[in-house]
Amino acid sequence: MSKDSIVVIGDIIKSKKINNRKSVQNKLTELLTKLNDEYQKDIESPFKITLGDEFYGVLNNFSPVIDILQFLEIEFKEIDFRFGIGQGEYNDNSQGTGYENALKAIKYVKDNKFSVHLISDKANNNFQMINLILHLYFSIFNKFTFNQKYIIYNLSKGKKQKEIAADLNSSQSSVSQSLTNINWKLLVRSVDFFKELTGKRKKIEINLKGEHLALIGAYPRKLNEGNKIENTLTKLNEEYNNLIRSKFVLTTLSEEAKDYFEFQALFKKEISDYQKLLYLFVDLYYEINELYVGLGSGDISTEIKDQALGMDGPAFYKAREALKKSFTEGMSLNLIANENLADTSISIILSLLLEFVKKWTSQQKKAVNYRIIGLSQNEIKEKMGLSARSTIGGHLQRAGWKEYEYIVKKLSELLAENTTLMKY
Repeated sequence: MSKDSIVVIGDIIKSKKINNRKSVQNKLTELLTKLNDEYQKDIESPFKITLGDEFYGVLNNFSPVIDILQFLEIEFKEIDFRFGIGQGEYNDNSQGTGYENALKAIKYVKDNKFSVHLISDKANNNFQMINLILHLYFSIFNKFTFNQKYIIYNLSKGKKQKEIAADLNSSQSSVSQSLTNINWKLLVRSVDFFKELTGKRKKIEINLKGEHLALIGAYPRKLNEGNKIENTLTKLNEEYNNLIRSKFVLTTLSEEAKDYFEFQALFKKEISDYQKLLYLFVDLYYEINELYVGLGSGDISTEIKDQALGMDGPAFYKAREALKKSFTEGMSLNLIANENLADTSISIILSLLLEFVKKWTSQQKKAVNYRIIGLSQNEIKEKMGLSARSTIGGHLQRAGWKEYEYIVKKLSELLAENTTLMKY
C-alpha cells in the first residue's frame, strides 16, 4: 500500500443529457488507454471507467496533474469534465484514504460546481497552495476556446508557436491572435511552478508578520488622463484606510518600462485582515488595466510619512526588485519577502487570482462586492435596480462567485498563519 498516492477521479458534467452515451463511453475508454500510455511512468494504477460517467486513476506523484487534466479536456473537447483529487494511502482494491479523499473531493466539486478540488491526508499548507493553484488555473483555462486551450497546453509542454500552428493547420499569426488578451506567460509559468512546487522536498516558510509591506505599482502612460489613476488611488486610501500606513501616491515615470508611470504605498506593520488586503488588490487591478505590481516585505529605514513618498529601506528595495520580476515574467504581481519558494507560490496564486477577476463585467463586479458585504440576492437586486433575482444569480455564477469566495478565504488564511509549510 502506497502512502503518498494521488487518486484522480474524473466525472463527465451533465452526462445524462448526452444523446449517444455509449459512443461517449467508448471514446473515453480509448482516451484513457492513450492517457495511460503517455503518462505510464507517473501512473501507479491505470485510469479506467468505474461508472458510466466516472473514471479514476492513481498517480505516484503530483507533477503531471495539470498536464493530465488539460490532456483530457483537449482530447475530448466535446465533453466537460470535473475532477476530485485525493492524496493518501491506496491499494489495488480501491481502498485507503487516498481514494476516500478523492471521493470527498469529487462530491465537493459537484456540490459547489467547481472544476477541481484536492483533499489530502496531510493537512499542511503545501497542499493548500497546490489546491489553490489547481482551482485558479482551471477556472481560467476552462473559459477558453478549444484553440486557446490547445495552444496553452502545448506551450506549457514546451512546444513553439510555429509547431502548434502546424498542428492546428493554421498560421503562427493566428496562434498569436488567439493569445491576445490572455496572459499565457502566467499560465505557462504556473504549470512549470506547479511541477517545481510539487517536486520539492524541503520546508517552505511564509513569514510576513512584524514586517512592513511596501507596494510599487506601474501603469501605462496612456491611462494617465482625466485623473483616473489619482481618483482610483484616493478611493482606495479611503476604503482601505485600516490597512494602509502611508497612503497610495503617484510618483514618477517608471524605471522598469518605457511609457509607464508609478505609484507607491506602505501597509501597516501588523495586518489583521488579509482577506480585505486581497480585496484591495482585486479592486486595484480591476480599475487599472495593464498594471504591474511589486510587493516587498521588510524594514523601513527612513521616517514613515502619511504619504508613501521619500521613504526608503529593505521593504521598498524588495518591492522594486519584485516589480522588475513582474515585467520580466509577464506576471501581474510579485512578492519578495524571504526570497524563497513561498514568495513565488504567493506571487503565482495572487497573479492567477487577478487574472481570474479580470474579465468580470461591471455588473458582475458590483454583484460580487455586494455579496462580500453580506447582502442577499434580493437585497442586491434592489441595490442594482434590477427586476429579477435570477439576473443577480446569473451575474454571480458567471463571475464564479462561490469559487472566488473559497479562494480568497483559503489564501487569506494561509497569509494570516505565517507558518512553516512542510513538504509532503
